[in-house]
Amino acid sequence: EYLKTEESKDHVWLLRLSELHIDCDGLIRDIIELDERKQVRLEEFRTRKDRLRWILALQIEQAKASFEQASDNSLYAVTASTMLMLFLVFFGLVIAIVSRQYVSFMVIKPIDKLISAANKIGRGHYNTRIEIDSDDELGELAAAMHKIAQQMQQAEESQGSSGGKSHKKDKTSLSI
Repeated sequence: EYLKTEESKDHVWLLRLSELHIDCDGLIRDIIELDERKQVRLEEFRTRKDRLRWILALQIEQAKASFEQASDNSLYAVTASTMLMLFLVFFGLVIAIVSRQYVSFMVIKPIDKLISAANKIGRGHYNTRIEIDSDDELGELAAAMHKIAQQMQQAEESQGSSGGKSHKKDKTSLSI
């Protein structure tokens, strides 16, 4: 009987060992399955990490492109405003030169003609004619000088026929 009990103990041990073996196999399968899930999750994590890196790189590139475009736009704006300013300065210079020429033609030249004619009349050339076609004050001054020259010529002619002595005296007093 003792053998039977020993055998039954061995049998129990065998049964327990086989149960343990089955349990170990199940644990190993569970570990492998957990490891596979872990690998899948790790791959998902890596994929997500790669996607995030790609999105971040794309955002950085877009930010760089926006910055470069903003820099180009600001450079264009500065260049455009500089060109506009240079154009306005050039246009202002052209206006100033044209205005100077206009003033020279319309005011200074007639005044020079009046000065020249006054000097000739002052030297006794009473037949000097002043050719200024203007309706303003310069035209009136030219007409008045022309009238004075005619009156002085008439006065000289009338005095010349009456006597030469008084003529020299009047001529001197008129030139002063």
